[in-house]
Amino acid sequence: MFITLTTDFGTQDAFVGAMKGVILSLAPLARIVDISHDVPAQDVVAGALILEAACRYFPKGTIHLAVVDPGVGSRRAAIGIQTDNFCFVGPDNGLFDLALRVEERRDPDAVLIERRAIQLTQSSFHRRAASPTFHGRDIFAPVAAWLANGNILSQMGEPLTTRIKLNLPEPVSIPDGLELRGLRADRFGNVVTNLTRFDFQRWNDAGRGIEIRIGEIKIRSLSRTYSDVPSGEWVAYFNSADRLEMGIHGGRAANALRDNDRIELTFSACESI
Repeated sequence: MFITLTTDFGTQDAFVGAMKGVILSLAPLARIVDISHDVPAQDVVAGALILEAACRYFPKGTIHLAVVDPGVGSRRAAIGIQTDNFCFVGPDNGLFDLALRVEERRDPDAVLIERRAIQLTQSSFHRRAASPTFHGRDIFAPVAAWLANGNILSQMGEPLTTRIKLNLPEPVSIPDGLELRGLRADRFGNVVTNLTRFDFQRWNDAGRGIEIRIGEIKIRSLSRTYSDVPSGEWVAYFNSADRLEMGIHGGRAANALRDNDRIELTFSACESI
């Protein structure tokens, strides 16, 4: 059984190693895969985007354990969510929202995910004397291990009727287009926006061309790769996670964009790629 780990713990301290030790002590045959431990500290949106981009490519039955948890030790719930393909284990703070939307798009007729969410209140599946500041080691890691051993999620707590949703800005309709927001910059300085390919196709079912404006910056069409434009030029494309992304060929778009910059996408009569 595969268990993935996504955290903001970094690798300089003992946190990730302690979690892996707990998992392997309970489920020695588990195969642990690190997605990322370099999520910016306490940045739930960044963690959600990383999970959205990676989790869909794992085998059916994979357990995705994620900890980006500014509210650790507070009244926020510890949760497990079962879908037709995966199980997600971590804090109830919206961290899994984007990955779950991908799951819903893959199978829109599946049972509502909220009806399979469990609040992990059954302490017999936790480590004894759980630390209030390290639920990754003492609650989430043992729960993931017990799941890998074949235990059923519903045994581990009570049904959760309402999940915390990620407070993410949605694209806003404007005359002839959409107003977008940048969500984060990746390590190359490319800016990931809040427009997915799925939503773009719903807004642009006629296949019109586009122009993107950010202040004085104009991007007059979508590209497939960075090399579609000359070095130093701006480029807009749908990235490998199917989100609209903007970059500079050979440069860093994040250096030129501020968090509150208005990103305006307008449709034209020309055909889009």
